[in-house]
Amino acid sequence: MLLPLILCLLLLLSVDTQAYEPQPLEFTAEEQQWLDQKPALVFSEVNWKPLSDVDSFPEYRGIIADYMQFIHERTGIEFEFEPSDTWIEVLNKFSAGEIDLIPAMSESDMIGSEVLLTEPYVTFPLVIVSRDDTDLVAIVGALNGKKVGVGEGYTSYFYLKQNYPDIILEQTRDVPEGLQMLEDGEIDAFVGHIAVVVHGINDKNLDLRISGFADYTFQHRIGVTPDHPLARSVIDKVILSMTPEDHSKIIDRWFNMEVSRFNYTLLWYLLAGILVVSGFAFYRYYLISRTNETLVKIAATDDLTGLANRKRINEHLETCEYRAERYADSYQYSLILIDIDNFKIINDEYGHDVGDKVLVHFAGVLNNLTRRTDLVSRWGGEEFLIVCESTGQQEAITVAEKLRASISEVKFPDVPQVTASFGVIENFPGESHVAAFCRLDKKLYEAKNAGKNCVVA
Repeated sequence: MLLPLILCLLLLLSVDTQAYEPQPLEFTAEEQQWLDQKPALVFSEVNWKPLSDVDSFPEYRGIIADYMQFIHERTGIEFEFEPSDTWIEVLNKFSAGEIDLIPAMSESDMIGSEVLLTEPYVTFPLVIVSRDDTDLVAIVGALNGKKVGVGEGYTSYFYLKQNYPDIILEQTRDVPEGLQMLEDGEIDAFVGHIAVVVHGINDKNLDLRISGFADYTFQHRIGVTPDHPLARSVIDKVILSMTPEDHSKIIDRWFNMEVSRFNYTLLWYLLAGILVVSGFAFYRYYLISRTNETLVKIAATDDLTGLANRKRINEHLETCEYRAERYADSYQYSLILIDIDNFKIINDEYGHDVGDKVLVHFAGVLNNLTRRTDLVSRWGGEEFLIVCESTGQQEAITVAEKLRASISEVKFPDVPQVTASFGVIENFPGESHVAAFCRLDKKLYEAKNAGKNCVVA
């Protein structure tokens, strides 16, 4: 009995439930009025056992399902399950307005449309999985140059792609497929969610082990469409009202199920691997996490304006190109290229210090007036680039016109007026982001030749 208890304790220690004091569950008059209408919200998920189990459709089971049931019991909100085959399909359904919420998201998920995220309700670490016949890999940096499996479109994919560009990423349909590829020697390691990984290894009796932790944790949140802002506020209040006992009741149920049918050989590997490396991994994380976060931010941020820099925007464009190619029928993006009119004159007449102030102020205007889903960057000099995901050309033109009109009316420091010219395009099917930018640059050129302070698409 000792070994299952140790495993259960180990997994429970990996779960960071709420660190704050539970709050009383009190709704505003507006929230209560919305609840009195007996709202029903449609959601979709895929198999992430034990988090999410869709095999018993129409019943939805798992840790996430229990949290949703808890919310239902406290509010009366009905949650209607819509099955999906892949995570990308879930994201596309949300972007298309076919579902109202996604029950397990993180702040770093790239969804392609605006989403309202709740408070986190449960947290798990990201772990490294290796084969028994290979050396332990305690830190993600040791995977540089190796072929590493990650779920297609998963948070782990974007985390590794952005922070560890030297790792060769192999996207898999889901976690079980990735673990099987690792077992078969097709990849060198797999990086994924600890709860899902442990279930996958145990379920298929694979000769794999958890050998290390990544310096990232999943803070699971519910993503709600902006059409239902009251749903987000109500769910937040339920999450914040949960006691440690409420969380433990849910977590214990599912981890105890895992323990009851656990592979004891695997347990020794887990204990040997995790307990040996976890102290080192977390100590390392403690020492360098703040420095690492700062370095990552510096590498992706323009020094002057604080916007995304060209490196960051190029990475984002590559992701947009990938999605546009893979999901041509359901995904599109538009680009807006902006050039401050007569900026050379501003520098010459008022000095470069004033020119820098104008650039900073201009960047602030763009940030304040664009949508959360738009990525605003400084492309170079006085040029700025905005990537609008899940946005057609006409909608992008509307965004550009709004920015153009606002900029011409905003008071800038030390100069009488600032205007800007805009080029707008929508991506063509099968078009590379490099080719798309060439078209975009021509549209901006046309805007400058048309007298400036205008939008050309």
